[in-house]
Amino acid sequence: MNSGNLIRKSIEVIKNLSEFSGSLPGDFISKNTESLLILNDGWADNILLLIETLYEMGHKEMTFIGGGTGSLTNIAQPSLFTRDDFFAGGAIIAAVEDYISVGVNHGWQSIHGPVVASEVSGRLLKSINWEPTFEYYRGVVEKDTGIKLTADNFLEVAESHPLGMLKYDDEVILRVPIRVDAENNIFLSSEIPENSMLMIMKGGTGEIGGGSRRGGGAGKNCL
Repeated sequence: MNSGNLIRKSIEVIKNLSEFSGSLPGDFISKNTESLLILNDGWADNILLLIETLYEMGHKEMTFIGGGTGSLTNIAQPSLFTRDDFFAGGAIIAAVEDYISVGVNHGWQSIHGPVVASEVSGRLLKSINWEPTFEYYRGVVEKDTGIKLTADNFLEVAESHPLGMLKYDDEVILRVPIRVDAENNIFLSSEIPENSMLMIMKGGTGEIGGGSRRGGGAGKNCL
């Protein structure tokens, strides 16, 4: 960022993403906007619609950064705040007229893939490579951990083996498997588009810390 200069920004607060229709103020993103900082409740609806709307409003040189907030186990817990409110189920977006870079990598390593999210309904991943999701995922994770994966211990094991959705620049967007339903579908921490390319990931404290150091080295001059 510029040092000592006034950085212009505009902020849009969406209190309830479930009511978001794909419309934002036309002047929210200007021709001078270089970065969008997006914080959304990870359990909110319409996250993909929000991202698609911002992409359509933006331009190709713009940087998108941000992530999901909230608890894996307490869906209703507020995790977003403004000067006068603390709320759940929404999003806060800042359009900044300067370049922002984050010097942190996620630190997770791929152990399997890529595979295709061949059937998806919102947060439900119904099949991987046209096979029942839980059976496919369980085979990979049990081979890696030596632990029998069941509905009872699912989150405890799965939170260290998230799914990584591949982006065009070889980065991955993580989705944590939360639970298995009666039809062997896996409920994810956020939506994914059908036919997304996925990796099954793994990471421990050492790997994640190393990712932070590697990212910090690459990005320390960008902040």
